[in-house]
Amino acid sequence: MMLSAALVKAEQGPGGKAVLAYTSIAFVHSHFDSVCQVQQGPVYARSALSRVDAVLSAILDLCIAADGSSNVSPEILRYIGEFADSSSFKRIFRQGAQLKACEDGLDHAFSVFGVQTSLTTASEMEHFRGKAEERHEQLMQLLLHEQQSQFGSDSASQISKSTFSLGNSTTSFDLLPGKPKIFYGREEELQELVQLLLQRPARVAVLGPGGIGKTSLATAALHHPNVCAKYAQLFFISCESIANREDLIASLASHVGLPPTRNPLKAVLRRLAEYASVMLVLDNLETCWEPPDSRGPIEDLFSLLTDVETLGLLASIPLITMRGAERPGRVRWTRPCLLPLAPLSDLAAMQTFVDITDDSADDSGTMSEILQITDNLPLAISLVANIAAFEGHDAVLSRWQEQKTTLFSDGSDRRSNLDVSIQLSLSSPRMLQSPGAHQLLGLLSLLPECISEADLMQCKLPIPAVVLCKMTLIRTSFAYIDHGKRLRVLVPIREYFKQNSPSMPVLCRHLHFHFHRLIALWQDYQHVSTTGIAQRITANVGNFQAVLTQGLNLDEPDVVETIHGIIMLDSFFRVSGRRTSGLLTQLPPYMDKIDDHRLHGTYLTEVFRSHQYCRVSDPEGLAEQGIGHWRAVGDPAGEAKLLLTLSHYYRHTNTDIPRALEYLEEGLRLSQRAQNPAVQCTIMREISQTHWQQGRYSEAQAMAQEMGQLAQIHGLLLDEARAIRCDLLCRVSLGDLAP
Repeated sequence: MMLSAALVKAEQGPGGKAVLAYTSIAFVHSHFDSVCQVQQGPVYARSALSRVDAVLSAILDLCIAADGSSNVSPEILRYIGEFADSSSFKRIFRQGAQLKACEDGLDHAFSVFGVQTSLTTASEMEHFRGKAEERHEQLMQLLLHEQQSQFGSDSASQISKSTFSLGNSTTSFDLLPGKPKIFYGREEELQELVQLLLQRPARVAVLGPGGIGKTSLATAALHHPNVCAKYAQLFFISCESIANREDLIASLASHVGLPPTRNPLKAVLRRLAEYASVMLVLDNLETCWEPPDSRGPIEDLFSLLTDVETLGLLASIPLITMRGAERPGRVRWTRPCLLPLAPLSDLAAMQTFVDITDDSADDSGTMSEILQITDNLPLAISLVANIAAFEGHDAVLSRWQEQKTTLFSDGSDRRSNLDVSIQLSLSSPRMLQSPGAHQLLGLLSLLPECISEADLMQCKLPIPAVVLCKMTLIRTSFAYIDHGKRLRVLVPIREYFKQNSPSMPVLCRHLHFHFHRLIALWQDYQHVSTTGIAQRITANVGNFQAVLTQGLNLDEPDVVETIHGIIMLDSFFRVSGRRTSGLLTQLPPYMDKIDDHRLHGTYLTEVFRSHQYCRVSDPEGLAEQGIGHWRAVGDPAGEAKLLLTLSHYYRHTNTDIPRALEYLEEGLRLSQRAQNPAVQCTIMREISQTHWQQGRYSEAQAMAQEMGQLAQIHGLLLDEARAIRCDLLCRVSLGDLAP
């Protein structure tokens, strides 16, 4: 009854919650036989299912309250993964299991999830009573049907389709930042930009220096009624942490709702071509376009994107100077091209200042002096105006007079003026009264992706009143909540802090621990659906790289964990089609000075896995070293994984099939000794596929069938499905098409 109520509640919410609900029903179905086969029979089965019902209700209510997995901490997600693991659940109810142990396990699960959430209250139960009873009856009927017969293939297919079709639609304009509320002096540019966006096709670049208001202008144009009417779909992508072509493609795939894949570009182009009219906005594109080694690949990608006739392209790119108007090549930009943005006029700057400070424009004397500090740059105006709103004009001018001599010793330019604005804001009373805000700002400045509120709280930073510190940063305009609900720091401020006030190591360490738990969770459960975890990691890729780079220091006490994190991140890049993180190649000097056999074994395994992107020097010597490291720690499963990787390497680089099979056979023997069915199934699948590719169909079929039996015994559903596929391929090749 409790689970039924939770299912009804889940159906009221977004698609992701419904997925959790129907997945829970499938979970009960998939394990009902295991429960009913215990020696104590139906009586114990009903009791056990009642306990499972309570646990699943708690999990569902937790995820509903947290609005999906993105706000659930890695620790709780790991508990959910361990509880839902098919093999673990079946072991609880295997024939002859001790009832006391089963009850203790279910009690522990309920205590873990129950303390995280309050179950449905009496008033909510009354509200959902009608539908809950209906769902409860449906659940009982389904369980009764399961007891009588197994699911047919058609039914299973329907369940799978319904589960994965929910929550995948993309709402139009759901990622577009809000229309700027304070927006003066850009009327002419706004009109020109709107006209360009209404052309077909629209290919527009908004140019100008940092802090000039490119994003504000683009956002204002995209909110124009005529532009909204033309484009049925819009994707707004911030490129601040995108380093190369592969990162940009992966980000595009994530925004258009595609799952991680090894070759996402074709899927992205296909998805974009499906829309009748679509606008792609690339904000701060210079991050990945300006480096010489990535400029060509990025422009090649643009050429492919602009082949989609229904696609509109809007990119914002700062200029190094105001003398040029360079745009990415290999794109036919819509004419006439928009001129680079200039600073605001004096009148527009004053109007902006007055709106922020809520002052009267009558006191134009001191206001003009203050605006001279900003050189009419919108970002600098915003920073200084926020100070003036709380301290007054005279206080701002007095403090500027005290600080500008040293700061402007080499001359006065826009960069210097921006530094003055930052210095003034840092010395404001609100910042001085909240020292934790300064520490938090230093940490945020390290993160190119900035951070979600959930991740910020789960890091457990040793900063008193971190929520109040966050609000202080927002009120002083040092940070803001972006359209993705992430706490973000403006790029010039972030760069200033990185140079002048780097983050404290202890804060970085807490952030590193949190990210490490997140990436480890993905690695441990990547064989099942980890879309939510993958999305959280994707949203923090730039942060992962920055934090791991910061911790890659032999003097750091957690350097071993940092290296493990780099290895796992590189694995995530490889699996999600991003090629490589670039950090793996930086490890050799550190590995030479660390005496840790397990770390060396893990590192060398990943080196061979990444051979497509990074050349392996001396493969014979490294393979021998890797095997030696795993044997030194007595880990046959780790050695088996290395041998599996070596078989891939020699099969794909040297086409040395006999040697690859030799590694696989030895790896299978080691995984059997380690009693690791997951690794056994993976190796058996590789053996079967290798035999099939060599035309030895009978040997391939025998191995596939053995793999299927092993997977079925241990509840490894994905491996069982893979075994069925291998068996079918062999049947077709042998001409055995009998049902």
